[in-house]
Amino acid sequence: DADEIVQMRRASRAYNTFLQGHALGLSLSVEEIGRILTERRCPGIDYTRNLLYRIFNDDFMSGGRFYRGWWQNIPADLRKHITIDGEPCSELDYSGQHLLLLYARGEDEYRWLNGLNDDPYYLEKYGPGVRDLLKVAILILVNEPDRNTAVQAIRQKINYDFSELESTTAFINPLIDEVMEKHPIVSQYFFSGSGGSLQFQDSKIAEYVLGHMKARRQLVLPVHDSFVVQDEYIDDLYAIMKEAYRMLVPDSIPEMKPKMGANTDPNRSSFKRLGERMAQAREENKTELEWIRKLDDFV
Repeated sequence: DADEIVQMRRASRAYNTFLQGHALGLSLSVEEIGRILTERRCPGIDYTRNLLYRIFNDDFMSGGRFYRGWWQNIPADLRKHITIDGEPCSELDYSGQHLLLLYARGEDEYRWLNGLNDDPYYLEKYGPGVRDLLKVAILILVNEPDRNTAVQAIRQKINYDFSELESTTAFINPLIDEVMEKHPIVSQYFFSGSGGSLQFQDSKIAEYVLGHMKARRQLVLPVHDSFVVQDEYIDDLYAIMKEAYRMLVPDSIPEMKPKMGANTDPNRSSFKRLGERMAQAREENKTELEWIRKLDDFV
């Protein structure tokens, strides 16, 4: 019960108390929800799972993500139908979070090295078809102690969530090679068994976002590296997510991508403010990058 552990426990309890004061649901009929779950071969939804737990690994510096909320274990097709107090919700996603956290370990800013428009999960030989897999595979590559166990873990993930892709060693090994070739600076962390430390970093970021949004009386539902919020607060969430990185991980701040809900009105004022903030951030990044290149040329 060190001071930090007591504080984490207190923050988790405060969030769960706040969570209990809100009604969560899905804006679909029971029949439609059942149909989607059956198609995705997913179990039924246990709506009583509305408390979050932080689960650590070997110690309190490894893991620590927020788990066991029912909204975390439903297909993306259903997540866009989440409502909070009957209001439509949308999602904001940190883009390339784990890769950028790896770059930040070496105090490298990904966009300084690769420009503004380079997708860290895009592999030219494979196209966009493997992007979602790579978001999971990167954490596997860092978490596993060797290449063979990483291949096995990626195969299992493909069989469970990406059945449209091959799960053979002949497919997975070249994919790993392409990732290492695209990201030579961070490939030193692959097969290091240190994925828990990455999860601890993103859990601290999530703790910051949940706590600061709660202080505004705005409920946010975490899905690890993304957050679901009522549409009217989407621009506030963007500001807090950006602030979390400024406070906790000043290097390699990722972009944030909105995923609009099924019942979202993109013309409402909160989305207009979000668009303005995102455009301003992009212009700031562009100007910053231009100055860095001028300094590099001068040196």
